[in-house]
Amino acid sequence: MKRSLAIAVLLALTTWGMAQEKPEEQAPILKFYGFFKVDAAYNSAQLDNYHSPSIVKPDSITNRDDNSSLTTRFSRLGLFVTAPTIDGISVKGQFEMDFMAGASETSAPLRVRLANIDLGFAGGFSIKAGQCWDLVSPIAPMTLNPQTGGATGSPGLRHQQIQLSQKAGSFLFQAGAIRQEGSENEVLPAWQARISATEPVFGEKNAPLIIGLSGLYGKIAGDDETYLMSFEYQIPLVPVFRWRGEMFLAKNAGAYSANIGQTKGEGGGFWSSFEFDASQQIMLWTGAMMDMFNDSTIEGLANGSIEKNMTVVLGVKYQLTRSTMIALEGSYMESSYKNLGKADALRGMLTMQMNF
Repeated sequence: MKRSLAIAVLLALTTWGMAQEKPEEQAPILKFYGFFKVDAAYNSAQLDNYHSPSIVKPDSITNRDDNSSLTTRFSRLGLFVTAPTIDGISVKGQFEMDFMAGASETSAPLRVRLANIDLGFAGGFSIKAGQCWDLVSPIAPMTLNPQTGGATGSPGLRHQQIQLSQKAGSFLFQAGAIRQEGSENEVLPAWQARISATEPVFGEKNAPLIIGLSGLYGKIAGDDETYLMSFEYQIPLVPVFRWRGEMFLAKNAGAYSANIGQTKGEGGGFWSSFEFDASQQIMLWTGAMMDMFNDSTIEGLANGSIEKNMTVVLGVKYQLTRSTMIALEGSYMESSYKNLGKADALRGMLTMQMNF
């Protein structure tokens, strides 16, 4: 009797479980983003790139040929993917591309900018892997030209890497490993770390106070080493006016947009800018940046090699609609070459951009 009763109870429980409606599996949430960008520019002298220059060519010392450009290659398309959180683990993915690969203007091929997976755990710990922005020198100056700052005082780039992050109140502790470019024959990656503090001193809707200290170290071909040490800051002086910048020291760090983009050499640099929100539609900015080699590196350079690079910018942006803006930026660029002198240029840039 007891055996029959037990079998009946078991069958009832099994039938009840099968009758329960199976929960629907939540699909990942996809969010596309990006912008259409049209840039027109005038350059008073020969530059390393007409669309996104960072260096004035040494030919400009004697040959002052001016030039102009019109491009849409900085248009960008990205995708955020957010998977359902399971057992307290969140999973996010990001893919972003632009059209800066190759030389063709009318049929520019796609270039991958970002492609990574981010795992978030309880307690503020996360792991990110893939092609990401470097931890070192993550803050960049406000400019219409995305190359301004690269090789001119604002290092930091995107590489394939693994990052570990831990939030602790206002502080963020990060560390990771980077696959060095051209390092297929190297055994070890470059190592990077950053500690930063963020505080919304004027409320969540305004730019926060950010103070950061970051560094990178690795071995390159042979026994040569590469390092990059950076101090970054964003200081809101009032809700609509902020001071941002960075100071750094670097060696053999051209792959990270330091050392004027050169593979060999030791030196340092900085950038500093001020941003002013004149109204809900108008923003103004100005800044200066410089990257240079130290005296010992300059002594070993061949004649005609670049030894210092600097840029000064002044810009204004007007928000036409919630998604569309037009902006104008003027800049003075100067590159110094060993025993040749200084090559300089004026650049004017007009941009229209629609975000989505």
